[in-house]
Amino acid sequence: MTRSSRSLPARFRLDGRRTLLTGAAGGIGEAIAKTFREAGSSLALIDLDSARLKSLLRSLESSSGPPVFAIRANVTRERDVARAVREAAAKLGGIDIVVNAAGITAKGDVASTDPAVWRRLLDINVTGTFLTCHAAVPYLRRARDGAIVTISSVYSLIGGQNRAAYSTSKGALDALTRSMAADLAKDGIRVNAVNPGFVRSPMTAPSLRDPTAMRFFRSATPLPWLGDPQDVADAILYFAAPASRFVTGVCMALDGGRALGR
Repeated sequence: MTRSSRSLPARFRLDGRRTLLTGAAGGIGEAIAKTFREAGSSLALIDLDSARLKSLLRSLESSSGPPVFAIRANVTRERDVARAVREAAAKLGGIDIVVNAAGITAKGDVASTDPAVWRRLLDINVTGTFLTCHAAVPYLRRARDGAIVTISSVYSLIGGQNRAAYSTSKGALDALTRSMAADLAKDGIRVNAVNPGFVRSPMTAPSLRDPTAMRFFRSATPLPWLGDPQDVADAILYFAAPASRFVTGVCMALDGGRALGR
């Protein structure tokens, strides 16, 4: 049985749940959207890339399943995010789950990173996640067993050579995850993160075309294979589903063992 044709046990189902997903038009975001809809969740898909967002919406609407909506928004703009979250809640009838998948990457050490690149990366990766959660938490408090799941990175766990801004942004997301988990537990809202290693996706396309880079990632990953977007989507499904009802404040390495530092 392939992963796309599996039958999910009830504790991994999201029937009746309403998910807001940022970064939906990216490779990992698309896998999350398809996996969550397969699990029974209605969806509000948020992204800045209108063309890819519409393409994903058409793909999802071509099959039967719960309602799905697309909302264009820039996660770095407070008013835009607040408007998108309000629209999502209105279309879905509420919000039970927030998945923060919006993010970008950049190479460079502290000396070579342009301050403008630093600010843009932190704006999207960190501030975008904060603004989304800030706007969505009032809805999650009214939900039954709310959940927030954020995509971080293995570089927040081990540091990343030549990735000063990216590693910093993901370390901030881990800290934000734990802080929100502590603050929101009283409301029954669970907050967790997944920390992927190398995943084949549009974001990593330059490395996929670089034989030297691929030799490095393969040698740095103990398991004899690299990740794909479905691996991330499966982990996020676990954190959103009833199966993880007693789990919060976790930043889980999803890296083929890379953080082991062998």
